[in-house]
Amino acid sequence: MASADELGLEPPVFDKKVRFFSEDTGADTLVMQSEYMAAQLWQDEGFKAKFPEADWENAIEFKVSDGYEPLIFDLDATNEAGESQLQAMLSEGYTLWHVSKDLASSGAQGQEAINGLFAEAAAKGWRVGALTPATEEQAQAYQKEHQAEYPFYTTDPTELKIIIRSNPGVVLLKDGVVQNKWAWRDIPAGCEEALNDR
Repeated sequence: MASADELGLEPPVFDKKVRFFSEDTGADTLVMQSEYMAAQLWQDEGFKAKFPEADWENAIEFKVSDGYEPLIFDLDATNEAGESQLQAMLSEGYTLWHVSKDLASSGAQGQEAINGLFAEAAAKGWRVGALTPATEEQAQAYQKEHQAEYPFYTTDPTELKIIIRSNPGVVLLKDGVVQNKWAWRDIPAGCEEALNDR
C-alpha cells in the first residue's frame, strides 16, 4: 500500500530511550534519541564526561504519536505479464476492487451487482479491477462466464483475507485510502450510493 508520505498524510512518530552511563562512576541515565539529537549531546563535553558510554543496541523504541500506517505491507496486484499494477490502482481518484480470496468458492454471489457498479464507475473514470489469487486461466474463464468486463489481478490470498472477510466483497478507495467495504450482499446500486454510504 502507499506510504503516508506518498499519500500526503502524517506518519506515526517514533522515538528511542537510550541508556547513557559511566562504568567508572556508576552514573546512569535514559535520554530520548530526539533530545540527544536536538541538543547535540555528542558535542556536549559535560554530558560526555558524566556519561561516556551509550547502549544504542538495546535502545527501547516506542510510539510518540499515532499517524497513518498501511495495514497491509505485502500487498501487490500483478497483471498477466507479472507486472505490478498496485501503484496505478492506488493513485489519485476513486478505485473499486472486487476482492475474492477464492473465485470458485465465491459462487459468483453478487456478481451482477458488481458488474453494474463497476461499469458505471469505469464510465466515470474510476479505476476498477479484481484482486484474486486465481490463475490467469481461472480468471479469464470467470470473466467470460460472468461477463466481468474489468481487469483481474493476481494477489496473495492471505492479504485478501486481511482486506475483507466476505468472499466476494467490494472495496472503495479514494487517493489510495480505503473509504468503505461491502460484502457481496450489500453492494451499492451505483457510484452515488457508494459515495454516500460512508
